[in-house]
Amino acid sequence: LLDFCLFAMFIVFLIFFKGNQGKISIEHFDKSIQVVNALAFVIMVSIISFSFSKESQHMEDKLISYNNQLRKQASVDALTSLYNRRSTMEIVNDIVLQRRVMSICIGDIDFFKKINDSYGHDFGDTVLVAISEVLKKETEEYGFVARWGGEEFLIVFADLNGDDAYIKLSHIRD
Repeated sequence: LLDFCLFAMFIVFLIFFKGNQGKISIEHFDKSIQVVNALAFVIMVSIISFSFSKESQHMEDKLISYNNQLRKQASVDALTSLYNRRSTMEIVNDIVLQRRVMSICIGDIDFFKKINDSYGHDFGDTVLVAISEVLKKETEEYGFVARWGGEEFLIVFADLNGDDAYIKLSHIRD
């Protein structure tokens, strides 16, 4: 930046001296210094502003990313990556407000306590993840599945009546 300012001053002086054959009045010299100072000030302020706005934009992008991560953590079950109870209630409320047809089913894993007691909680977690993946895959076309608690799952079929939902549930259960 300093080199640029010195070069600009050199050009200004060169222009003034060339036209006056090496002679320059004080008035011209004062005006040229003022122009160079103003130009240097504008350039420095521009560089500082650009640097600050770039850093500010970077920090804003990081903040948006963190907010998205927090939103996801607040709405998704950490183990199964299914919607949690709170976010499920928000989605169901939206469906109700839109006055759409909806079928809701709640189910659990039979004898899950025996699985945990016999094989341990880590294996029980593996079972929960495997079953949640199956439920997610089978419901994605017609609705969604949420982990309601423990080994309980809530399946929501938007735009499916009870008869159609029962057929889909029978297929999932099989």
